[in-house]
Amino acid sequence: MSVKEYFQHKFSFEPSQGFLKTTAEIISWNLWQMDGLTNTIPYSTTDLFSDDNYCRIKDWRENKTLKFIEVFKERN
Repeated sequence: MSVKEYFQHKFSFEPSQGFLKTTAEIISWNLWQMDGLTNTIPYSTTDLFSDDNYCRIKDWRENKTLKFIEVFKERN
């Protein structure tokens, strides 16, 4: 609602459903939690043979998702 109310106040008309959906998607991809020691979902059991526990993030420039650990490995 905050986005919709701000938009209406700023532009004096209601945003489209498509705009609101896109905004909600961007916000949801920017809110996430991760165990910084293991780079996995908090309280998950770390299984060395499973990729299911790694946090996924979105690369907005490439429009794809990837595991956070992949970004972390590229920087080291």
